[in-house]
Amino acid sequence: MEDRFISKRVLIIGETATEALAVLRARLAANRVIIIITVGPDAHKFAQVSFFQTHLRIPTGPIRLARTTGAALLPVFSVARDNGAFDVTIEEPLDPTCGQDGDEHIAAAYAKQLEALVLKFPDQWAGWKRTLPP
Repeated sequence: MEDRFISKRVLIIGETATEALAVLRARLAANRVIIIITVGPDAHKFAQVSFFQTHLRIPTGPIRLARTTGAALLPVFSVARDNGAFDVTIEEPLDPTCGQDGDEHIAAAYAKQLEALVLKFPDQWAGWKRTLPP
């Protein structure tokens, strides 16, 4: 659905990750907007943060990208309405420059925002399986 609003999709997969990140860095250097669509399991490095009574693994790549380029890191959440439309919320920027444990701190801040959304719309959270204890 978002394809009509973007000029190019860049996939970060396996061996092409270095090339894809170079494209993203170049776009940020040109003051362009990039969107990282999902916080999923296909990353190389993660921060494990508290999420309800368990933990959630948050990829740290977007945090490091924001930190190294000076770009704003804006959490975006989408919620489906009953009529099939979506409400999209863009939150205040997370600060990627804070402290030594910045990746974990930022990932924890994101997880807290996500918890609030999941509490409000639990039926729309597709990540229950990956957050349940083994």
